[in-house]
Amino acid sequence: PEVRSYDSRWRLRRSPPEVKLANAFLVGDEAVVKALLASHPDLMEALSDADCRQISYAAQDNDASAVRLMLEYGWPVAGCPGETPLHWAAFHRNLAMTREILRRNPPLEQIDPEYHGTPLGWAIYGSENGWSRKTGKHSDVIEILLQAGAQPVPWSGGSDAVKEVLRRHGIEPQS
Repeated sequence: PEVRSYDSRWRLRRSPPEVKLANAFLVGDEAVVKALLASHPDLMEALSDADCRQISYAAQDNDASAVRLMLEYGWPVAGCPGETPLHWAAFHRNLAMTREILRRNPPLEQIDPEYHGTPLGWAIYGSENGWSRKTGKHSDVIEILLQAGAQPVPWSGGSDAVKEVLRRHGIEPQS
């Protein structure tokens, strides 16, 4: 008999097309992406909220390649309700991912339901508390978010470089 309990290939072969598509994006298998979209031309329009969130999960994992590929094939740039891929790109100070997302006109002011922050707020917070705060330049991410039209947010804290960018744009700290 066929062993199924821990065989991920077996599960993937039997998964619905939207699950196969999300997995193909996440592992960077563009050939499978193309084949799935060719055999299911309306697949991108049929994505559930749970499916849409996969782009936010890829951004949370700081996987710029998966995010770029998903966007290239029309994955919804806003993800779905909750934090967007832009929130995570800003938090991680991932300048390349932030630029890629901004090319697709994402919602700049979407507030996440848990922390009640915009992507700009996440970048400010991430500059002091983020997972990559010691290796990144959140000030560059904040600069391009402001240039893209992100609205100033009440802020306190942030790295010195972030404070400098915000003040240069006339945004003073919250008292």
